[in-house]
Amino acid sequence: MSEKETDPPENAPAEAAADVAPAIKSLAECCELNQAGVDVTEDIAHYLREATDEYGQLGSECADLYFLYGDNMLRLAQVLGKNKFKEELRLKRDARSEGASAATASATAPPAVKPDLQEVNELFEISWENLDVARVIYERDAKNSKDPEQKRECEKKLAATYIRLADNSCERVLIEPGVELYKQALQLRTALKLAPQLIAETNICIGNAYTYKQEYATAKSFFLIAKEALAGASDDGGAMLADLDKKIAMCSCGNLNIVDDDAADAPAASEAAEAAAAPTIRKREDTAAKIASATIVQVRKKPRVK
Repeated sequence: MSEKETDPPENAPAEAAADVAPAIKSLAECCELNQAGVDVTEDIAHYLREATDEYGQLGSECADLYFLYGDNMLRLAQVLGKNKFKEELRLKRDARSEGASAATASATAPPAVKPDLQEVNELFEISWENLDVARVIYERDAKNSKDPEQKRECEKKLAATYIRLADNSCERVLIEPGVELYKQALQLRTALKLAPQLIAETNICIGNAYTYKQEYATAKSFFLIAKEALAGASDDGGAMLADLDKKIAMCSCGNLNIVDDDAADAPAASEAAEAAAAPTIRKREDTAAKIASATIVQVRKKPRVK
């Protein structure tokens, strides 16, 4: 046998490295990255498969993982959907700038480069399915628990799950189901006497949903309730109060549209408004995620099949 045949190929180490599976992030890392909006669905799915193998599809120990997976999917869908929406606004703006003759020509031609929402819709659907399984488990455990503290924790997580299911509905313009879910969350959080900020945030969610329906008087009533709740808060709620004052004033004028047709002509103003609103939205999402993932089960790692 020749020397060339006995020597290992030069690219053997690279090929071996390519065969090594990527390291799975810890659950703590997954929770942290999820709140930062990073895609960790594959890592969460790894732990979820292990948990369902160990405890069954509807095991109590799986609920937090279902929530975390659904929450991460929802965040990804929200970002992707927002990008698709911005793309559509840019297309509308470009179409207007082409002039009447170009618009006439494009009207007779097949539609071009229209944002594909199939991927966005699939993410929303997967998110809903996993959040809804978490809801089923939390509702069952809250109902059956004999331990008051355990029951309270389940109900806190259940309220957070209602919030994210409602967010999912409203993102898909299913406003009525979303409002009902927000109200279920509000009922639970009020009964549990949770922090005023949580009560206020839930009322704000309901108010926002009514603005989508242009029911500004109803929306204003929930914003006022939120403001009253924050008035008794011990922590600094200055930013939330300032945001509420703006919402209340805009409802009084009968207009709370953040993005309209003119937004395509004013991307800088739109981005500034979005940046101003982002901390409040992010805080609500992070609060929900923290509540449901705070006691996430550290499932036993099983050896991988090689």
